[in-house]
Amino acid sequence: MEAQQTYMEDTDLYVLQPDSMDIFQKGDPDWSRQLKYLGYTKIGKLPQEVLEELKEKSETLVKETKKRYPKGELFNLINCDYDVKMASNEMVDNYFNPFLKDIIDTNKADVYAVSHLVKPFGLKSDIWHQDSAIVDERVAFSLNAWTPLVNSTKLNGCLWVFPGSHINTNLNRQFGYNPVEKDLLKSLQKYMIPVYVEAGEVLLFHRSIIHGSSRNWLPYSRLAVESVVVSKDVQFYNFHREEAWSKDKVYGFQVDMEHFMKPDPKEDFYKGTYPKIEFDDPGFEGIAENLLSHVAEYQAYAKKYYDGDA
Repeated sequence: MEAQQTYMEDTDLYVLQPDSMDIFQKGDPDWSRQLKYLGYTKIGKLPQEVLEELKEKSETLVKETKKRYPKGELFNLINCDYDVKMASNEMVDNYFNPFLKDIIDTNKADVYAVSHLVKPFGLKSDIWHQDSAIVDERVAFSLNAWTPLVNSTKLNGCLWVFPGSHINTNLNRQFGYNPVEKDLLKSLQKYMIPVYVEAGEVLLFHRSIIHGSSRNWLPYSRLAVESVVVSKDVQFYNFHREEAWSKDKVYGFQVDMEHFMKPDPKEDFYKGTYPKIEFDDPGFEGIAENLLSHVAEYQAYAKKYYDGDA
């Protein structure tokens, strides 16, 4: 299913139409409204026996993987050595995705495993950011399905979000290219709210939402797993800037899931493996200015949920 989007009146923000988040085959009907207006929702909890086995196997994998990296520098297993990346991906697919596919209508959306995320003790807060765009968000949606394997609170680095900010038009987001910094970071900080998630509880949120996590103050890592939920049969994208090609363009490579699982996906950009589309690039300052100029609209859009707007 492709989520049709339209412009809000008197602004240049994209808004998911009312039925575009109707992707659940069971559960609370309010989940779709929360996703639409707030940009995030909780969709239940893993069975206890599944959570315990997943946690045990995950801790073993992370313990072995930590030996390869300097202390405190292990974060996302999808960015580790290829064998670790694939072991993590397989574990998430086996233990997490069956739960997601039982709740999400797979006639309307596809579910793909990603990997484990590790928040080491003492790690400072993650800078607020948006996750990279992996679809054309003008016509499709992409969501993160995230669950911690321990309770996630302010003490161990819970997620923080800016409700309603998922409707922004920073659509061609490149991995690692984050304009939410300096003055913009300071300006957005006051709109962020913590989201407490119990072990095994599943948080679903738009990859476009402005979010981050706080410092882990506890003497053990906060371990979580993540998958993505995307429009059915969607065309995947990976966005990339290359100054040698153009200083004012960003390129959207039309890729497949196999691309993301390669040892070094960026190699495909230079081999001509996938076709690409050019987009105008407003740059750091242009993106930051656009994000900040619509703060009031983000707030107003999130407020519609609490006001009961259809």
